[in-house]
Amino acid sequence: MNSVQFEELCRFFVAEKLGLSVEQVPWRRIPGAARPGQPHDTYQADLCWEMETPMGRYLTIADAKWRVGHKVDRDDVLLLEQFRIGIGAHKAMLISNAEFTRGVARTATRLGIAVHRLIVGPGLEDLPRTDRAAIQERLRAAASACGSGEQRRPLYTHVVICKGFDLAPVPAPAPLPARPAAGTPAAPEAPRPVAPPLPASHPRPLPVPREGAPRTSPPGSAGRPPGRGPLPPRQVRFPGLFRRPNPFGR
Repeated sequence: MNSVQFEELCRFFVAEKLGLSVEQVPWRRIPGAARPGQPHDTYQADLCWEMETPMGRYLTIADAKWRVGHKVDRDDVLLLEQFRIGIGAHKAMLISNAEFTRGVARTATRLGIAVHRLIVGPGLEDLPRTDRAAIQERLRAAASACGSGEQRRPLYTHVVICKGFDLAPVPAPAPLPARPAAGTPAAPEAPRPVAPPLPASHPRPLPVPREGAPRTSPPGSAGRPPGRGPLPPRQVRFPGLFRRPNPFGR
């Protein structure tokens, strides 16, 4: 099966699920928005259809991806979202025969994109290659030959990955503890852990000066301004220790 045959199978699938005719789910080039004086860009939608309710009319587009050997990635979902924004569609769907990576469902749910997997059934190997009308005629004949009821052999296997936004109720956060009333005695504090005594061989830490006690300067830092630290040790010179040898014997 090639990409044209899979697009026609997806068109047959959408029309069957929504109760529409195949002619109501065409592929179309839709012009996008453009600035004044700029040429209009056109976007090719693999599938598109309009649904009208008493409250309004809604445009849905679908991207039919035929993949062999690799999965559908999250980048395909992001590209479809930009495509939907460019043509101003209300809903977007991604239909593929391949598996999906882990981030596809999470990203599609956040963006409101429906993701479906359509696994091709047996008996569709001899479809016409590029003639779309002939492909649809062969699909209708194959669907009628599959029978009906429990003995019906489906032309495809449909798996719903996600339908878009997850409108499940979010659990309410846990209530904060109530403040004690005025005059209520506070709860006793838990005793603080006491460190075990140090062994006699362990070096004792230096005492921490108490607050308000005069600070003592370390040895060697008398007369130094604050923040300069102690004086460096006095350098002792040893005359003759680093004297260069005299080439004239003096």
